[in-house]
Amino acid sequence: FWDDWIESIEGVRKHLWRVAYPEKFYFVGELMSMSTFSPKMDHLACFLPGNMAFGWSFRSDLSYLLDMAKELTKTCYQMYVKQSTGLSPEIAYFNIDSNSNESTIIVRANDIHNLLRPEFIESLYYMYHLTGDKIYQEWGWNVFQSFEKYTRQTDGYSSINDVRNKENVRPR
Repeated sequence: FWDDWIESIEGVRKHLWRVAYPEKFYFVGELMSMSTFSPKMDHLACFLPGNMAFGWSFRSDLSYLLDMAKELTKTCYQMYVKQSTGLSPEIAYFNIDSNSNESTIIVRANDIHNLLRPEFIESLYYMYHLTGDKIYQEWGWNVFQSFEKYTRQTDGYSSINDVRNKENVRPR
C-alpha cells in the first residue's frame, strides 16, 4: 500500500499542486480533463495535510511530505480566517495569475456555506501531534471558537448558509 500511496501523492504534486497569488498559498486543484486544470479546492481536500504528515511520520527522509502538509494546512486555515465568521466555505477558488489584482482566495456565491466538516480539524490534530508545533493548537482553538460562536444551537450545532456574513448566520 505504501508504494501506491506515494504514487498518488506524487500524482497530486505533479498535476494538482499549485501556488495562488498574491499571498503564495499552496493548494490542491482539480483536473477537469488531462489538460484542463481548475483552481478549485473543496474543503474536503483539507484532510490531505494530516494524511501527508502521517505518511511523513513513517518516512521522515521524505521531507517534502511534511513541507506540503505544512503549506496546505496554512492554506486551509486561511480559508477559515479570511471569512468574517472565521469559518471556511465549502469550496474555494484560487487566483493562479501572478499578475492579477484579484484576491488569493475567491469564494463564489454558491459555495459560501459551511457544513461543519471535520477534515481540517483532523489535519490540525495530526499536524500538532506529529510536529509538536503549537501553532496548530492555536489555529484549532480559533476555529473552535468560531464554531461555538456561529454554529452553536440550543441542542447542538448547525451548518450556516453564509460564512461571509457574521450578522446573518442562519442555518443552511
